Amino acid sequence: GVFANNSATVTTSNGSLTINGTSCGTGRFSRGVFINSASVANSSSRISSTGTGQVTITGLTTNQSGTGIYLSTSSDQIASNGGQITLNANSVNLTGTVNATTAGDVVIQTLGAGVDLGGSDSSSNLGLTSAEINNITAGTLIIGNGTTGANQDGFHLRNVNVARDLAVTSFGDFRRVRPGEPDPRSGQPLQVRRGIEVGHIFKLGTKYSEKYGAAYTDDQKQSH
Repeated sequence: GVFANNSATVTTSNGSLTINGTSCGTGRFSRGVFINSASVANSSSRISSTGTGQVTITGLTTNQSGTGIYLSTSSDQIASNGGQITLNANSVNLTGTVNATTAGDVVIQTLGAGVDLGGSDSSSNLGLTSAEINNITAGTLIIGNGTTGANQDGFHLRNVNVARDLAVTSFGDFRRVRPGEPDPRSGQPLQVRRGIEVGHIFKLGTKYSEKYGAAYTDDQKQSH
């Protein structure tokens, strides 16, 4: 693997930085990329881009037995100055900080494992505890790949990565409108009234109509 130890600094001031580490060892002490300053007091190890270039780190271990990317102490860092930071691994330890500033994004992708938000790493999932998430600074944090519709009946797309696969031009925070707030076009205060749902279509086939005996007779006197 890759071992950045005791005040080690791997950095670029212009352009992007890519680090790939694969541990050939087994057991919980194997590390794909190990960033550590625990042996020297008041020191820190750092992988960074001081410009706006991207930082991409991939950490692999044998049979998910160790940790793909390991930030050992609170002073150890992965950083960029507004560029995207991408961490690819099936397990991480983020005791240190991952800082893309609020101008950059942090993307955490697995290499086949699931994701357990709030949990710890396991043989099948990459875990991210609340403490680890709190150690991440980013404009947008993207974790894992997703599944979405394929605009075709009965088909879905798996392993969709928002940053890689979707041309999203902006993100926003959304909430329910409140009475009296200005209409975005006219500027007039909005009024809220209760209503009823006249009709709603669910694509459930005959699941409930058969259960409740809801049938109709067509013009040929056939029951459906």
